[in-house]
Amino acid sequence: MTLSEIFEQHGFRLTKPRQQIFDILKNSEIPLTVGDIAKNYKNINRTSIYRTLIIFDRLKIINTIYIGWKNYYELAEPFIPHHHHLYCINCQNAEPIQPKELEKLVDYIGKKYNFIVTKHHFELEGICEKCRHIIEE
Repeated sequence: MTLSEIFEQHGFRLTKPRQQIFDILKNSEIPLTVGDIAKNYKNINRTSIYRTLIIFDRLKIINTIYIGWKNYYELAEPFIPHHHHLYCINCQNAEPIQPKELEKLVDYIGKKYNFIVTKHHFELEGICEKCRHIIEE
């Protein structure tokens, strides 16, 4: 399903600013903060970005990743494959990971507790290899 089809299905208009925010998220390899989005799109105020992200969240277009006191945003399935992150607390890089073992564990836990898992988030915080070398020197 395309972005315009999702908007049409839910009775929303796909405006130029909404499309541009979607494109910024689509072209990013890492999750972005509202500030990151604002830097990439100078002609829109932060209120409009927040409103767009609320709509995107309601329509399940984005995932919100909570790291520390900040929210990061990235596209959700079907726009990008399901994944999780290793987040470096030093350089703030969020490395996407897709461990099959984690998905098996989520499935196992759901079955063990007779629970239907509809959504899950898994983020690991620590220090990446690059920063570890800097810190150890």
